[in-house]
Amino acid sequence: MRILYTTLLMFICFLTNAQTIPNAGFETWLFRGSFYDPEDWYTYNGDLENAGIPPNVNRSSDAHSGSYAIALKTIPIPTDTNSVFIGFTQIDMALNVTLSGINGFYKYNGNNDTGYIYSRIFKRDANNKVRLIREGFSIFTNQSNYTPFNMIFYNSSSPYEKPDSCFIYLVSGNKKNTVLTLDDLSFGAVTGIQNITGNSPVMLYPNPSEGLITGNFDGEVPQEIIIRDVTGKDIFTCNNSNAIDISALPAGVYSAEIKLTNKTVIEKIIRR
Repeated sequence: MRILYTTLLMFICFLTNAQTIPNAGFETWLFRGSFYDPEDWYTYNGDLENAGIPPNVNRSSDAHSGSYAIALKTIPIPTDTNSVFIGFTQIDMALNVTLSGINGFYKYNGNNDTGYIYSRIFKRDANNKVRLIREGFSIFTNQSNYTPFNMIFYNSSSPYEKPDSCFIYLVSGNKKNTVLTLDDLSFGAVTGIQNITGNSPVMLYPNPSEGLITGNFDGEVPQEIIIRDVTGKDIFTCNNSNAIDISALPAGVYSAEIKLTNKTVIEKIIRR
């Protein structure tokens, strides 16, 4: 199945002191003539409509609180039944707040698929170089009722530093007619930050990626990297390399088991 990410929904916030996710309850929507877009967010709904394809980032009255929520749907392409448009949301924003994670509520009609949230927070240094501070990841599974989630950031930098920018990915899933509904997003407090990589940080970048991912393993070359899908099935293995080529994989979420000399590390990777 061919999967296209043409339903990117992106928000860019230039506020220097932002402490909340803008329009996090998805209450305010703008009518575009035949569909709605969430205020302050940019979507490709109009481009899809021009192509004769229904928008798949939609206003939902099935809200956790208030009047509305956001619903991301993976839909088939009318001219190619073997391809789908994934409901894919990205938020990019400046911020001025210490974070432990992202909280919210979701419902998921996943058709035995999985959706996910993935986020990274950054800090820009005096030389204007952007450095990754934390990242986090959570998977959404089938839930017919609103269910709370708490995505925790784990260490990519130690000690913890106050970030100045953030992005968040929300993805509905790979299967046709999968629907991810979210509401009431919020940043978590600075307690409970996890360091799943110990004192020797592991960083995979770029992540998400469409092809080659390079690893920083504290100067070490892994003995073996095993890539698995969300069911735990081994997809492929690479030996004695600090790079992973995932270009042949379908879009989705995978785990990378990285075997180093004195420890084994599990990292999440995203093929977009």
